[in-house]
Amino acid sequence: MSLKKLTKDVKTIAIVCNQWGDTGKGKFSDYFASEWADVIARGTGGNNAGHTVVVNGKERIFHLLPAGIVYDGAGKINILGNGMVIDLEALVKEIAQLKGDNMTCDNLMISEDAHVIMPYHVKRDLNVNASLKSGGIGSTGRGIGPTYADKIARRGIMIKDLFSEDVLFKKVKKAIDFYQDAPVSISDVIEELKPLAKQIKPHVRDTIKEMHGFLKQGKKVLLEGAQGLLLSIEYGTYPYVTSSDCSINGTAAGVGISAGAVDLTLGVVKFPYMTRVGGGPFPTELGGPDSERYCSEGLAHNLEFELK
Repeated sequence: MSLKKLTKDVKTIAIVCNQWGDTGKGKFSDYFASEWADVIARGTGGNNAGHTVVVNGKERIFHLLPAGIVYDGAGKINILGNGMVIDLEALVKEIAQLKGDNMTCDNLMISEDAHVIMPYHVKRDLNVNASLKSGGIGSTGRGIGPTYADKIARRGIMIKDLFSEDVLFKKVKKAIDFYQDAPVSISDVIEELKPLAKQIKPHVRDTIKEMHGFLKQGKKVLLEGAQGLLLSIEYGTYPYVTSSDCSINGTAAGVGISAGAVDLTLGVVKFPYMTRVGGGPFPTELGGPDSERYCSEGLAHNLEFELK
């Protein structure tokens, strides 16, 4: 099927994973961003996710920025949505890497309502990350879970809070009462965030308002999913899941629109094999030495064996 036929009468497309992530969503996002979309938006997760794309022969890995950011110079708009949790240092580093390659981020928009991964979130995550060894869920140690936990507990720090030192001080003071195992200095945290906040400020917007404006203008919008459906906090293999909803519902809500506003959802699967990272059930796994032997022999050999 041609792209023209697939996208006929379509204004909003979502690319999501129907498995455990690592299914190559980035390649699809890159294709639709370059060939079709005007706006590329991501609405869930943080720098625990990542897309790898190859553009002009160079491999690029994005943990926060949508894959479509490489087409900023062509006027493509990229959005980090309200449903994301953002590590400012990681984001500033990704932007700097692009600029170092003479690429632009002029049309990047960052939601003022997205939550910020604070230093004490990372400390808490690292302190409990050893749980995987004792049969726990485990994590990437990047503060994602604690940040979402604070969001739900109504003690989170939002992007817009960064630009009022008084507001930020009060909110951090309230939050750190829950982080006695990861003591921090409020003034040190604020000073650490100041230069990072200054760098992203030109990109901060009310992205929910912007998104609805783009839809009214008839712009073609691509929603870039993160991770996979079976890791969704709502629909995944709970409790071995991530902290956000990776389904089309979460992907859409995370940029301020409803799932009903999406005209075409493309769910990506890995074939002829599946993989998952971290703890949790994996029903198709052989288990024991059989798994180790199967993997060590290589995919090509195993496919040849199965075809026989």
